[in-house]
Amino acid sequence: MATSRSVKSAKSMEALWRALEQEHVAPRAVDLPRLSGLDAEELRRLERAWPGVQQSERRRMLQTLAQLAEDDFEMDFNAIFRLALHDEDPDVRIAGVEGLWEDDDVLLLPDLLRLLRDQRVTTVTLPPSVLAVLEPGDLPHLAVVVAAGEKCTAEIVRKWTAGPPERSPQGAADAVEGRRFFDAYGPTETTVCASMTLCDPTDPRGAGPARRRRRGHGRHHRARRTRSSDPCCGPSTCATTRPRATRGALPS
Repeated sequence: MATSRSVKSAKSMEALWRALEQEHVAPRAVDLPRLSGLDAEELRRLERAWPGVQQSERRRMLQTLAQLAEDDFEMDFNAIFRLALHDEDPDVRIAGVEGLWEDDDVLLLPDLLRLLRDQRVTTVTLPPSVLAVLEPGDLPHLAVVVAAGEKCTAEIVRKWTAGPPERSPQGAADAVEGRRFFDAYGPTETTVCASMTLCDPTDPRGAGPARRRRRGHGRHHRARRTRSSDPCCGPSTCATTRPRATRGALPS
């Protein structure tokens, strides 16, 4: 019985590599779990085959890997998602970022920073601990910064709203001269951005968390039933469609 399983496993791996290296397509979904936890040699083999795989197939493969990882926490495709960060196709790079959403390795920061800069991203939502180590001058195109998931300090607000960047990459002629900084708060994981405060960097008290509106460091945006994708669309900015989840937790 064990020998039979070994033979099937070997055939599955042969089919997987044949699809990638010879047919230049994504392997069958049933074979993709075998890409979990690749060793160094297998990863180098995949890196050599990756550019030859058809663009649409790379996208489809990453989408399937992300779903597999979500369904089974023991699956580890992070090495493949990191490889995708350097892909020539922006959709593949986006899929790589989405696949790494639970990866807290600080070594990812240079790659993520490069993507933010190269794509001239204008709006981000990041935890304060990440904003603390990034330099605003490295991201001159950011116009809106939303801090969420952790307590935000006044120092971070001042850092990200202080006038034009002191040092901007060459060619950043469209760099913003100021940024709007929102401190977001939610009482549960499902409402992590249920309320926001537009922070005022000139306030001597700095930027208190959104949950402390009465100490007033900006205009508070109350959550409503209507969903909106723009965190800066005004006082009715929506962050959740489940108002009961925030009952008693939102500031009055």
